[in-house]
Amino acid sequence: MKGAARWMGRVLPAALAAGMLWCMPAAASTNGVTGDEAVSWVRELLGKGVDYGKDQSYESTELVMYYYTHLGAARPTAAASSYASLGLPEGWTYVYEDYQRGDIGVWIPNYTCRETFSDGTWEEYNVTSAGHVGVITEVDDDDVHFSAVSQGHNGTRYCTEDEYLTVALQCAIRPNFPDNVTVEEPEESIVINDVYTGAGTYQYFVEDCTWTEAFSKAVGMGGHLVYIETRQEYYDILKDINSRGYTKVHFFIGGRRDVSDSDYFWADEDNVLFGTCLSDDDYWASTEWLPGEPSLTDPNNNTIEQYLDIFYYETLGRWVWNDVPDDILAVVPSYSGRIGYIVEWD
Repeated sequence: MKGAARWMGRVLPAALAAGMLWCMPAAASTNGVTGDEAVSWVRELLGKGVDYGKDQSYESTELVMYYYTHLGAARPTAAASSYASLGLPEGWTYVYEDYQRGDIGVWIPNYTCRETFSDGTWEEYNVTSAGHVGVITEVDDDDVHFSAVSQGHNGTRYCTEDEYLTVALQCAIRPNFPDNVTVEEPEESIVINDVYTGAGTYQYFVEDCTWTEAFSKAVGMGGHLVYIETRQEYYDILKDINSRGYTKVHFFIGGRRDVSDSDYFWADEDNVLFGTCLSDDDYWASTEWLPGEPSLTDPNNNTIEQYLDIFYYETLGRWVWNDVPDDILAVVPSYSGRIGYIVEWD
């Protein structure tokens, strides 16, 4: 139908021809399940509703939670919109192109695009703000379309296999299948493409120190504690942190507040606050905070908190922003060896 608007995908027959080749064996952490076996397994769920949470919500994440369990990994409990910044099981990685069968696709939340066909008709594809996740089963040779088994497509309460536009994907999670491609360790410093606001070169340091000490060290190296100024920049940094296995580290970032004020800002090389209020409800990171933060003080001991860090919060299955005291170890000595900071060079 010309001008038809619908959710991002076209329904495919349950049985599709396999055709992707896998190469370069790697150490596996998927219960010995291969990529082809994983795709066959998920296709067995077509037409069935996966109610992992036993709340009859039948969300796309419940299928993926079941997939994690099948592969012997601890299941995440995050919303679909947060799957682009999860801490991953050992050996699993994020990928942003060259998607493969068995990858877990992560759709861009709140995304709309239109595909026009040779006969002049078109279809509009939409993803809601809640996001969507599913298991990739096929990828076209030209990477324009891919197929995936997912739950909740077009409001269904069961698993279907549908075709989607590849541009709808924010990224994918690649399990470390025994027949999968080996992922090489990145260099210690990364460079993020300048199309992202505030992008630069970043380096991570794991060192027991205070925020003030980390700030001085960063300035002494000719940089500053990182300013994370867009969601895309944040996700790029988290991707790199996750690839290094730093999910146990609390990283200081370059935000703080004056003790007489409740608003957080970035601090420049002279420790002068500037820019947009980071704790404002309209700031892009307002949904990235740990629930109930910033709290300004620790309710357990009334310790003043006026500096920012990020850490992976296992209960939510994602990285979160938090305000902390200058000396975290003075309050929680058990965090020794898990304190770090991120230095950015513009």
